[in-house]
Amino acid sequence: MIDLEGVSFSYRDHGDAPPFSLNDINISIPEGCYAAIIGPNGCGKTTVSKIIKGLISPDRGKVRVANRILERGEMSPEVGLVFSNPENQIVSAIVEEDVAFGLENLGMPPAKMKRKVGETLKKFNLTHLAKMLPHHLSGGEQQRLVIAGIYCMGLRVMVLDEATSMLDSRGKRDVLFLIRELNKNENITIVSITHSITEAFLADKIFVMDKGRIVFSGTPKELLFREDIFAGIKADIPEFLLFIKRMSRAGLGFPDGNLGIETVFNILIEKKKERDHE
Repeated sequence: MIDLEGVSFSYRDHGDAPPFSLNDINISIPEGCYAAIIGPNGCGKTTVSKIIKGLISPDRGKVRVANRILERGEMSPEVGLVFSNPENQIVSAIVEEDVAFGLENLGMPPAKMKRKVGETLKKFNLTHLAKMLPHHLSGGEQQRLVIAGIYCMGLRVMVLDEATSMLDSRGKRDVLFLIRELNKNENITIVSITHSITEAFLADKIFVMDKGRIVFSGTPKELLFREDIFAGIKADIPEFLLFIKRMSRAGLGFPDGNLGIETVFNILIEKKKERDHE
């Protein structure tokens, strides 16, 4: 679904932006994958998200989305971006109008649009908030609203740039659960750009960036045992993941997919059932 081939980019000739470059970035994300991109501040994560959408064009290399190479200055119609502050992406006076905004721009007939908006509000548990002013919603509800608008347009790729960084714990949990469900049940390709190691381990595939380069690409399980990568980006492994690491070394197998708390908990329950049965 997403391929960045030899992508390099410099801000030196782009106004007052910081003089930072991406250097020969290669990223391949298949359709239906849940991928995460992590790395220290200034490593280029947000720049990658903008390049995937087409908000900026690389100086060198190719960007392919849904088997189509983006031309310079072209934005991908398949990609929806979710930023950290949902208020910056809400454009309408009431909730249901904001969900409908993208469909209006696509010229959808009013009757069909009304039906589609109603279905989307129900799916995202926003029906009871349909007539509310968006700024009266909680941060988590606002972010759900932004994601609902993207989903309603039928976009196949969702790029989340620190989408939970301004939310409280409940809001984070709700948004993370929502995007996982969209990935599993709707086959929407997810690219989560995050500072949170724990959130990154919810993904099926992780890319680690440092100083404008990809320094690791693989599964959460593979990254878990790469102490050199964590040391290189000066990141501490959360206690929860250290526990998984100890369990793996003790012979308790874990899959190559996401290593979120819920997944690991379910595996431990199954292992306990197997041992009790023995």
